[in-house]
Amino acid sequence: MKKILCVLALFSALIIDSYAFGGMEFGIGSGYVFYGNKKTRDRNSSLNSPGQFIVNTNVGYHFPLADPVRLYLGAEGMFDLRWDGGKHIYMFDYAGLLGFQIYPGLAGLMISIDYALGRRSDAVDLTGNDAYWESTQWGNGFKIGIQYDFLHGRCKVGPIVGAAWRRMPRGDGADNILSVFLKLTIN
Repeated sequence: MKKILCVLALFSALIIDSYAFGGMEFGIGSGYVFYGNKKTRDRNSSLNSPGQFIVNTNVGYHFPLADPVRLYLGAEGMFDLRWDGGKHIYMFDYAGLLGFQIYPGLAGLMISIDYALGRRSDAVDLTGNDAYWESTQWGNGFKIGIQYDFLHGRCKVGPIVGAAWRRMPRGDGADNILSVFLKLTIN
């Protein structure tokens, strides 16, 4: 039921005019994932000399609560793609976020604290001809970030750079996801 409510809330926010309620953000970046499950770590190390590509995407809406505090509703995905010849492991981590963005009064510095509900789905083919999908359990985690909004309070559209740590418990392990990103905010 939590999953359905989060998806409905996100889609409702996406169709509402963002200018009436604050603003929207979207971004792209990269990072690294420290996998907490031993089985996942062993499977990932089974590729001999893998190529790897990691990309992080995010989209969200912010709603002003007070001058330095905004409510944030968003979603993010971390794509960790590994391959070695015909073998591959593609891990897709996705989460819905609900939290706060706080400007402590130091120019455009922003601190974010979010509740995260998410899971990871993996596309695996370690033989070169027999692919399968597996997914983790849904997990409740959190995300802590620090960002700098270059044009905070001076412009309707501006860039934000930032870094974040998201901890996602997943049944028998917890993934730690580090990311750096560049976002565009539209107020």
